[in-house]
Amino acid sequence: MFVSTVLNMNSLENAIALATRVHTGQTDKAGETYILHPLRVMLKVHALNGTLEQQIAAVLHDTVEDTNVTLKSFSRKFSWDIVEMVDALTRPLNMPYEDYITQKVLKCSSARLIKWADLQDNLSRIPKLRLLGLNEDADRLSKKYHRGLELLLGNDLERIIETNVVDQISCGWYGGTFIELGAPASAALTGPS
Repeated sequence: MFVSTVLNMNSLENAIALATRVHTGQTDKAGETYILHPLRVMLKVHALNGTLEQQIAAVLHDTVEDTNVTLKSFSRKFSWDIVEMVDALTRPLNMPYEDYITQKVLKCSSARLIKWADLQDNLSRIPKLRLLGLNEDADRLSKKYHRGLELLLGNDLERIIETNVVDQISCGWYGGTFIELGAPASAALTGPS
């Protein structure tokens, strides 16, 4: 009985249903349905072999910050690990962004992968803002998200690659450097051959 209760509490389907319900009617800066963002983040975490708990926290990562859901209500529905990750991913209203990354996200190792996926998804939306003529927003957010990645990952590409944060994706950009899957760490520093 206890095991099935825990599995039910941590159900990804329940998390998706909750996130969908509480984000109903919300749109992002480009005017698109907001729930698509947490779903994309969850899928990125899944693609990077994140745990089920990380996937659940990924789909819930903006619920406390952007809706009336509280961490206390999460504690009745999800495991402590999930609540802890969502808390680490929730930026307090008056906390500067850099402090949020260094004092909250970096303190919860399980939340780092989710924040990386979140920032990558946010950056992928910048071209859409530019197409809509929202260049000032695009510039401000691009700078913010790149700074978040810098704080999150640091400048040590060798360490990043060795810890499987970047090299698990098929290809990607980090700090303007193209990184290919399976390329030696030195290739990340010099670019593709």
